[in-house]
Formats: sequence, structure tokens, C-alpha cells
Amino acid sequence: MTTTVNVSDTIDRHPITAYQIGILVPCMLAAAFDGYDTQAIGYTAPAIAEALHLSRQALGPVFSAALLGAALGALGFGPLAPRRSPVSSARCSSRC
Repeated sequence: MTTTVNVSDTIDRHPITAYQIGILVPCMLAAAFDGYDTQAIGYTAPAIAEALHLSRQALGPVFSAALLGAALGALGFGPLAPRRSPVSSARCSSRC
């Protein structure tokens, strides 16, 4: 005999535990820190251009290369990620 489980009701009936918060916080921090460099360079671009005596347009290829490098790194190293155990990946992300 099969039973039907309503996932939404099950989630609503159970409170959030400390374990779930302990997992969520490092994941949120990792996501925030991961995008920080990309956002910070856009904010500081005018000061960098002024200090180097460049036009703002001259920095466009630099920013594009940074995003391209991030994309190529994700494509190149992404397939290696499943080789690690989930515990080792969580430990790595919480230490970095």
C-alpha cells in the first residue's frame, strides 16, 4: 500500500531546527562572499579609472575578462566537485 505525503504540509508542521540554521548560515555567507568581488569592482571602477588615468570605457574589457574567467573556472572545475563528499565540501565552505 502506498501513502501520499503532502510535502508542503509536512514542512509547515515541523519547526526550523538549529541544525538547519547551522547549514543555512554558511551557505548564505558563501553566496554573499562569492559575489562580493564582482560587485565591488563595479563600485570602485570610477576611482580605479581616475587613478590610472583611463577612461571608464577602457576598463570594460578588464571586467569582461574577470567574468569570463569566473565562467571558465566554473566550467573547468565544476565537474571536479562531485568527487568530494558532501561533508568535505561543507567543511571547506565553512572554513573559506
